[in-house]
Amino acid sequence: MGLMGLDRQPVTILPLALETAIEEQAQVAQFQILCRPDGQLELRLEATVPDAPAAVRRCRRAVRDFLSRHGVANVTLRYSAQAPVRRAESGKLPRVVHVAPP
Repeated sequence: MGLMGLDRQPVTILPLALETAIEEQAQVAQFQILCRPDGQLELRLEATVPDAPAAVRRCRRAVRDFLSRHGVANVTLRYSAQAPVRRAESGKLPRVVHVAPP
């Protein structure tokens, strides 16, 4: 995942590292982050996540802290009430999904 750093240079963020930050810091396991072509991020939670508003706040904090440590700021993590999109063939929940430009 590529985002713009504070120095206006691209910063590569490994999806697994972002997933781990959310799991460990926010204590949320059933989530999906959609990475939009404009660099914005969208968070979706499974319906089974307890206290979704608190989980969203924890996820935002975890993502902000993680990206800040990697020199990325001013990224918006928008929450969407839409359900995460599972892979049709396996039913698995991909946690970080890159959305192709239109």
